[in-house]
Amino acid sequence: MISPETKRQYLRRIEVFLNFIDIEGLTIQEKLYNLCHKAKSNTQWLHDSLIEFITFQKERIGKGKGKMSASTVSNYIKPIKLFCDMNNIVINWKIITKGMSKMQKILLINIETKNPIIFIICHLLY
Repeated sequence: MISPETKRQYLRRIEVFLNFIDIEGLTIQEKLYNLCHKAKSNTQWLHDSLIEFITFQKERIGKGKGKMSASTVSNYIKPIKLFCDMNNIVINWKIITKGMSKMQKILLINIETKNPIIFIICHLLY
């Protein structure tokens, strides 16, 4: 069972994604319905949209008022993945999450260390 707080956060985070990709609809239910139909007819569009969304979220890491940590990016992906899984929308999550994990590690190292040599070595390792 998912707690009420988790449900609230999942809805809020998936709505951020829906607004990012400009899915039409007045309510979140309508937007999810439209996303489901569009994604089933064009999974490449959804894949590209996810990559674009993750890239946007990664750019927010450690910047300004809306800053967030690198681990928060994956919290935005979890409800989208659950939605896709529950609606039989086939996405190659290994490609998406593998690239995300690599970049998260690089960004975390870059933020946490001021030493450019350590950053370069870690970048080459990952």
